[in-house]
Amino acid sequence: MAWENPKQNWGDPGQTVPGTDDFKRIEGNEQYLKDSKMDISGGEFTGITKAHSNTSYTTKQIRNIILSPDNANVSLMADGDIWMKYK
Repeated sequence: MAWENPKQNWGDPGQTVPGTDDFKRIEGNEQYLKDSKMDISGGEFTGITKAHSNTSYTTKQIRNIILSPDNANVSLMADGDIWMKYK
């Protein structure tokens, strides 16, 4: 099932009571989210993913890793990023 953009005009005149098509869209979107989420036991990200920048350095979490042939450039990094230089 494909994602359908949510209705955003609920407060407009004549748009205050959901109809059959509204419920079908909502239920379809809910199913889409259930089908496309990553399982808690693991999975694979299919797009580019960026971790949230934060200063909880001792907490296990996803980190952004920058691979570069250059020395670390702090101006290109955010809190928690890891820079790895390769040759």
